[in-house]
Amino acid sequence: MRSKKDNVLHLDITIPQPWVPEFRWINVYTATLYAAATLMVLQRLLLRAFRFGSPLGLDDILIFAAWLAATAFYIECTLALTSLDYGVAVQPPKFEFIALMLWCIELACVVCQGFTKLAVLAILNRFVKATSDTRIRYAIYGAAALTVGAALSMAILCFAICQPFDGFWRAFDPDYLREVRCVNKKAAAIVAGVFAVVSDLYTVAIPWAISRSFGLNKRQTLALNLVFMIGLIVTVASGVRTYHLYEVYRANRVSHNLAYCIIWATVELQVAICCACLPSLRVLYRLIVGSKLSRKVHQRYFSRPGDSYLSRSGDLSGSVSGHTINTTEMDDKSPLGESPPWSETRSIN
Repeated sequence: MRSKKDNVLHLDITIPQPWVPEFRWINVYTATLYAAATLMVLQRLLLRAFRFGSPLGLDDILIFAAWLAATAFYIECTLALTSLDYGVAVQPPKFEFIALMLWCIELACVVCQGFTKLAVLAILNRFVKATSDTRIRYAIYGAAALTVGAALSMAILCFAICQPFDGFWRAFDPDYLREVRCVNKKAAAIVAGVFAVVSDLYTVAIPWAISRSFGLNKRQTLALNLVFMIGLIVTVASGVRTYHLYEVYRANRVSHNLAYCIIWATVELQVAICCACLPSLRVLYRLIVGSKLSRKVHQRYFSRPGDSYLSRSGDLSGSVSGHTINTTEMDDKSPLGESPPWSETRSIN
């Protein structure tokens, strides 16, 4: 007969786990960040599909794939949390389903992280591909290789973590009598966390190298670095999530640490997707400012005698009165607010 603690968490499957206050609001929290990421992806893909800015490319495919993985993550978190009885200690019969959702959540995290980082690198590669600076391009290729290798390794580990494969969650069923052997998940969590933090820092460091190599002005440098420095939030979230996941696999305050794993993993995944989509907001802003409705509102409520719409809004493309605006996107050739020679325009009627 198997031991009561013969599972990946070495958790006594006869003792209920406490309900924690965080369970009350996590569903609303995860839904809010998921909705924000979904809106960012939607506006980016719609702008690209209607050719406002550069056309659809590899970076868009990767962002969409990351969003699909983030959707799976959100659904799995919701299923795990809604399976609990509100305000009641988590009973042993629910352990197996929660462990299954934990395995699915870990796999979704690995996939989403990989695709998001590759999307950011594809955006950077789009920016530098017209230049002759091979060092930065090789740095991008190296980061992509590191990201792919780490993601594949972690995904394989998810499937090989226990023998038999379904022992990860079936071991929480007292009627499951097969012997289960699992690798040291505490060590695996640390290795995965270190890989995530290192690749995050590597990806964030590349824009700094770009700003120094291309001789950008202060405004351009600030715009480029600001977008990608937001990625440091993702790096911090990755580190905190790794700590709480390590504590989960130590069977230390499992309910509390599992709740905070979900909280920080949500920040890590959804904010990363938002960061990858930030450049497209520049195109959206120009479309809004250059629209007929915007001009009518401005002329009615904000114009002064002798003042013109162009003088107040800044002549974004040099031809707003003719309904033509510049739609160069930040992740195209010049992400920085000054229109380069390869920028494209689109007429808005």
